[in-house]
Amino acid sequence: MKLSMSMIYTRLSGYEREAMLQHDGMTIQGVRFLAGSRTSYSPDYVYVGAASGYFQDPGFSDAMILTSGQNSIICRGADNEDLLNDTLAAFEHYNRAEQQLFECAAKHYPVKDMIQPIEKLLPFPMYIFAIDGRLLGAAHKNLTRVDEFTDDVLKTGTLGAATLGNVFLDDRGMQSHDLSDKPQIMRIQGRKTSCIGMYIMQDTERVGFVLYFPPEDKAEFSTGICLEPLICSYLADADEFTQSGSEHLSKRMALSQLLAGERLSGAALSRFLCQSGFAEDTPGAGSAASRRFVLLLLETLTIQNHTFRTMIMSELEGCGVPAVCCELENRIAVLLEKDMEEQVQRALSRRIPQENLKTGVSLPSSDIYALPHMLAQADFALGASDSPGIRRAEDLALPYLITALRSNPICMELLHPALSELEAYDAANDSEMKKTLAAYLDAGCSQNAAAQALNVHLNTLKYRLKRIHEICGIDLSDPQELFYLQLSFKI
Repeated sequence: MKLSMSMIYTRLSGYEREAMLQHDGMTIQGVRFLAGSRTSYSPDYVYVGAASGYFQDPGFSDAMILTSGQNSIICRGADNEDLLNDTLAAFEHYNRAEQQLFECAAKHYPVKDMIQPIEKLLPFPMYIFAIDGRLLGAAHKNLTRVDEFTDDVLKTGTLGAATLGNVFLDDRGMQSHDLSDKPQIMRIQGRKTSCIGMYIMQDTERVGFVLYFPPEDKAEFSTGICLEPLICSYLADADEFTQSGSEHLSKRMALSQLLAGERLSGAALSRFLCQSGFAEDTPGAGSAASRRFVLLLLETLTIQNHTFRTMIMSELEGCGVPAVCCELENRIAVLLEKDMEEQVQRALSRRIPQENLKTGVSLPSSDIYALPHMLAQADFALGASDSPGIRRAEDLALPYLITALRSNPICMELLHPALSELEAYDAANDSEMKKTLAAYLDAGCSQNAAAQALNVHLNTLKYRLKRIHEICGIDLSDPQELFYLQLSFKI
């Protein structure tokens, strides 16, 4: 991992040191020695050498300097070799801690198991919360610097819903009612204590947040600002935010798991439906009995990258229609109510030219746990053609089934024998018995409709149906016989 000057400063606590930070950032990838003839130094490295050579000032004769870009750290009474070794050790320390955190995240460990590497990265208290304010874990919680506010959080295990607006002030002294997806410094009202807070994000969705409490030291705050986004990115993969049994899942993560056939806990499913706008008490949502979902599977034929897909998902979820999206490899899955599909298709057409978009639409279903089948249906519809356009499983399903049966030689041998019998009778008698039976079945067994379709008198139709019974011995009042005949005609 790349380091910042403030991070290196934190690891040099054994020295009498002073930090001068202008634009601190995680840009440093290695260590080099100062060159006496140089006047500027790349932010990609930290340069170590005698401070007197850097400042051309004998007042720094007993000091060493580390410099990178516009930032520097003065260490008085330091030995050159020791300082170099300690700087190199800082790289090793942070890299090892991040590797541990990465392994925890990759295995979706719970937050409590991610505390140890977090404590190695940041040396002061950090509190990790679910989005509803429940405390999930705390690093360095036993440090004596903890005040009444953090004591209350540890005792109750929660940060009250109104606490952010009532307790925290921003850098202008105004009440801070919200965090962001970037670190921001806040002060606790009526106290000297400050902290750095930011949301834990999955894609564009907030699933939790952290508060970090460094001492009142510019370099320590800068270290927190540098490392908090890194830590939050790994925390987003913790068990609490990724496992199907957790109620802290983001709606996109929940949709991904439902599509994979996983079952959510009752609380997680309820939260998913509410977040997605599908809950019964959501304005515009239908009742559980009447609500029918469809799944859209989208594939763009031009731009195909994660950033573009994320932008499209955010726009669809914000277009005023209850919908939830997730990314499936190079495609986007969109779950919505069937009645809202037209509005979503319009929103898509405004963003992506239709000649650049393929869309597969599943069969409708009222069962949220039917999503794996709906995904297979939408994928089938999407793959029906390589050209752009909207294809519906509803339109393609029956022709596909018929084609599959027709291509099977055994199926062709198992067609209802009445078809061949009537065909032979018609050839021998110049009649239309097979055509009459087909019209009768197509008319839903309505004699009037069949007679009208054939343009014959009703009595003529009744005579023909009687003769068909006599010729083939079929019972046109038997539902199973009727289905067998209809399927045979379709094949």
